Amino acid sequence: MSRRRGVYALFVLLASAGLHLWLSSRFYLDWAWKTPVIDGGQLGFLSWTIPLLAGSLAYDVVTAVKDPRRAANRLLAWSILPMVAGYALSCAGGTWAPPPFVAPVSGRAVDLWTMSQRTGSVSYLTFSAGFSMAVYALFVMASDVGRFQSRVFRVFGVNALAAYIIHPLVASAVKPYAPNDAPLWFVASAFALYFAICYVLNRYLEEQRIFLKL
Repeated sequence: MSRRRGVYALFVLLASAGLHLWLSSRFYLDWAWKTPVIDGGQLGFLSWTIPLLAGSLAYDVVTAVKDPRRAANRLLAWSILPMVAGYALSCAGGTWAPPPFVAPVSGRAVDLWTMSQRTGSVSYLTFSAGFSMAVYALFVMASDVGRFQSRVFRVFGVNALAAYIIHPLVASAVKPYAPNDAPLWFVASAFALYFAICYVLNRYLEEQRIFLKL
């Protein structure tokens, strides 16, 4: 990534995150929490800019650095800042903010800084961006350095967009047959069925050389 492009990306990231925080403080947090929405709802694209641009940075690191071990080390080093920043933001609400990673309890309000997938909070997506980068570094070490290979990961990885589209459709088809009070063995069986269908469909697309890309 060129320095100019990196500065531009950082500016867009901060501006988008700042706008999401401002709109959330004005009205959007209450609306998103009470509606409720998921992944930030209609304005979620503002905070999801954070992991999007972090992902583009991670891609540039891996493609620019020829040595995979160096690339993994750089990804791990860079993952620390967004994780620390996201955690710090989640603590900014003071005593009334639920502790990070803990579901809100009675008497504790979900505020602007709470890590929340539902509201797509900036703290949640900042920490997630760093955590995802760290996980990516581990996969680079395992696959590019250690030469670990997995057919399952390959099937879903080579056609990730297709897998993303397929999995909620399969889930909505399987979920009606798995009631909320189902025993553990039944839930595990339902998940195994769901996973197997997703795998077979993605494997078929791979065999037919049908790949969905942006």
